[in-house]
Amino acid sequence: MSLYGRRFFDALSHRSSLFSSRLRLPCPPYANPMYWDNLYRKMDPDDDVHEWGGFDLEGLLKFRHEDLSSSSGENENGRGGGVRESTFGELMMGISRHGTPEDAVARYEEMRAGGGDGDSGPANESILVVGSGTSRLGEQILSNSYVGPVLQVDISSLSIKLLRDRYKRYLEGSRVRRMELITDDCRQLSSLEPESVGGGAIDKGLIDVLHLDGGRMGDWSGDAPAGGQPSGGEDPIGEVVDSVHRVLRPGRPFVFFSRSGPEYILRRTLRLGDGGLSEVGGKWSDVDVFKLVDLDMILYRFVKAATETTANDGESRATIRMGRVLGRKGKRKRK
Repeated sequence: MSLYGRRFFDALSHRSSLFSSRLRLPCPPYANPMYWDNLYRKMDPDDDVHEWGGFDLEGLLKFRHEDLSSSSGENENGRGGGVRESTFGELMMGISRHGTPEDAVARYEEMRAGGGDGDSGPANESILVVGSGTSRLGEQILSNSYVGPVLQVDISSLSIKLLRDRYKRYLEGSRVRRMELITDDCRQLSSLEPESVGGGAIDKGLIDVLHLDGGRMGDWSGDAPAGGQPSGGEDPIGEVVDSVHRVLRPGRPFVFFSRSGPEYILRRTLRLGDGGLSEVGGKWSDVDVFKLVDLDMILYRFVKAATETTANDGESRATIRMGRVLGRKGKRKRK
């Protein structure tokens, strides 16, 4: 589904929900783990790969984007807007890329041997892949000479088994293991310690599939009752984002992708009904929204604040940029 098609789908779903919270648009039950288990049972670990969104790391090593969170065509540094180029390393805010995988392994061993980065403990550039499925993203991060380690987490034990079978030779025969395969619920991430991820987190599709949620999106798209939650209970998207926030080190990014626009995604990922923009500013120091020109995709990047406090709307760059995005969408709706 293209950006245009998703925009139509989201708008129709939202309007349908205004008439009935039980009305569901036709869509596979992506949020049901059984749907994915049935898919994984038919897959071969070496040959079958499901890449949600139709892209992998090769499309992100160097990419073109438009900053949807800038104001009047300019970014915060006063530079002109429009299409700009960036790299995966820049997106992940300076994680190291070395000349060869062997160089990356050597650097990883140095860091593991006792390097430090101040008050936050031993240095690490671990990258958490949220809802990894059977994607090759984690493998590509290491083969492109990033340090890692890569922590691939999925709720489906079948998907993790497929990855174990695919990487069996590497996991069993490698002198240095820079990949961990973990079966866990990404709404909780109970297998990871707080502030243990020092490189960043990346999600290629989990939030997007939860957003589609069998076509029932209207309950979460900004018209939730007081407290920000509809009658069905906790929003799993908010739970995923909160869990990632817990395991990230301060100042590190959470990057995820969707074809749904920020007027829908930001309200769910940031739980805007719970405390407004000031609550967000206390948890995330920055919120970026980029349109990936060549991938027909929207990229979201949240940066964990150094300390979790309640910030004024005017004090947080995150709230300023998010206000621009949501305000711009609101103006379009009133036209």
